[in-house]
Amino acid sequence: MTRTYINLLDGFLADPADPRWSSAAMTRMFNSVDGDSRTKLFKVLRYVDNRLADCSCALTTEQTSFLRDVTLFAYTSGCASSILLSDIDWLLARLQSKSTPQRALIIVLLIPCDKLPLDTRSLLLRLLYGTPGERFLETDVVGSPE
Repeated sequence: MTRTYINLLDGFLADPADPRWSSAAMTRMFNSVDGDSRTKLFKVLRYVDNRLADCSCALTTEQTSFLRDVTLFAYTSGCASSILLSDIDWLLARLQSKSTPQRALIIVLLIPCDKLPLDTRSLLLRLLYGTPGERFLETDVVGSPE
């Protein structure tokens, strides 16, 4: 089963700047991952993050929609309310070592900004300001880019 979700993700991300997927294929992909909802979500997010980390493009509208659909699984599967900051320590560490707007968007879509450290909020704002992912920022919590 493991290869199935990786194969599907590789297909979705054949061109990381311009992901292509359907809702049905996304559902099949998540169904092919072993584990409970949280395990499935984080396995997929780690793989997606690895694939997008080497993408040298700015955050595209297509990537924004794709990442929104991937993280939507957390909400439709019922595990979103139980996601803690400690669950994404690995992603926060990656953000510090290589800051990308794609990584920033994943974080913003999973954790309310007011639960993040102030320095992380500032970094997320800088990375997402002026991108298609900016609409997911809670500006009343994050602040302004200045």
